[in-house]
Amino acid sequence: IMIGAAASVGEHQGSAIIINRFFGTILNASFGIANQLNSLIRMFSQSLGQAIVPQITKSYSSGDHKRSSNLVMQSSKFSFFLVMIPLVPLLLEIDFVLGIWLTEVPQYTSAFVQIMLVKTIITSLKSGIPTIIHASGQIKWFQLTSSIAILLCLPIAYVLYSIGYPPHSISAVYLFTSILTFVITLSLLKIIVKYDVMLFLKSVVIPAVNVSLIVILPSLLIKSLMPSGVWRFFSVAFVSEVLLLSSFYLIALSSEEKIGILKYLRLSFEKIKGFST
Repeated sequence: IMIGAAASVGEHQGSAIIINRFFGTILNASFGIANQLNSLIRMFSQSLGQAIVPQITKSYSSGDHKRSSNLVMQSSKFSFFLVMIPLVPLLLEIDFVLGIWLTEVPQYTSAFVQIMLVKTIITSLKSGIPTIIHASGQIKWFQLTSSIAILLCLPIAYVLYSIGYPPHSISAVYLFTSILTFVITLSLLKIIVKYDVMLFLKSVVIPAVNVSLIVILPSLLIKSLMPSGVWRFFSVAFVSEVLLLSSFYLIALSSEEKIGILKYLRLSFEKIKGFST
């Protein structure tokens, strides 16, 4: 676990050192702003991930592998949903948001932010997987291989910058290493835990891709038809959130999950109604 934490810190700090080495402090500031926004987005899904960890561990340790498998998929699906709530308007209207937030937006900040947000989406889709691997007790190869994959961005970025690639190339490298880490994680999930990876892809990854397309494509159409400004931002935000909520419910959730959500909403409504009376 210490190795994994060190790899995560090394990825960000090492990238900042490399950017500063080749392009100076101004570009480094752009990278820092992107990291700050990315950290805020991740906070939306971390609470769910921490809340479900004991349940996954308990179910797997007691031999209830079916429940632990379902919890892993639910954790990944709902982490994706929570991340997408603030992410989609930011992803589509990042220039407008940065223009309000900063007096002067450093060059390449938008490119840094957008790629990091996409990386956060990919990372959210495997939020429940490390927990079940840790519950198995066989974490050595998972930690080593995922840490190496994460740190690959540093030598790759250094080589690209050395041969003249632009500053935002490191964002593409981040995207590549996040996809590579995701593939490695799924492979180790199958090897270590004997998890049904195809079921995970069918239940989590494919619905997430479909939901993303349903949300982003109409929002891009609105963006292309309206001039940049407050009204376009709120129009994109409203449409994207409505599409996200409806498509996630209809496409990503299983029948049991839909019943559970409706039951919870009904009980919550009755409790609120009871308080008001």
